[in-house]
Amino acid sequence: MRRGGLLLEVLVSIAIFVAAAAFCVRATSDSIKAMERSDLQLVAADLARSAMTQLEAGNLSLADLRDGRIYGEELDDQRLITTGRWQVEADTRPSLRPRLTVITLTVTQDVDTDSPVQFVLRELIELRESEAGEWEQDEILDDLPEVSAPEDAS
Repeated sequence: MRRGGLLLEVLVSIAIFVAAAAFCVRATSDSIKAMERSDLQLVAADLARSAMTQLEAGNLSLADLRDGRIYGEELDDQRLITTGRWQVEADTRPSLRPRLTVITLTVTQDVDTDSPVQFVLRELIELRESEAGEWEQDEILDDLPEVSAPEDAS
């Protein structure tokens, strides 16, 4: 009778140890995946900020952004290669301020996963003279009423 109880205690303790080890392995795996996702999120943010800065400086055109081309500063940095890895979408709309355009850049990881990494950057910038006529209204804005600028109180 005593041997059966001892065997049961050993089996229960092994089961508890295996469950705790499985929990630790799963927690470690989840934290590694979260760190990798965070790193990809930072790369997407860097790509969007870099593209917006290049657009403001005139080194990049709206046509390049609409084609999904972004040029990184370091040619050998494989994380910044946009072809096949990142998808870039650029949307423009007029702002209430003269000569300024609202540009929305969406950088999305181009892989088949349930939740790809995505970063959206929206800024109000002044486009260069050569690009002033390249503004396109998005289809989603077609049915919205016109917004007029607020009148001065003076």
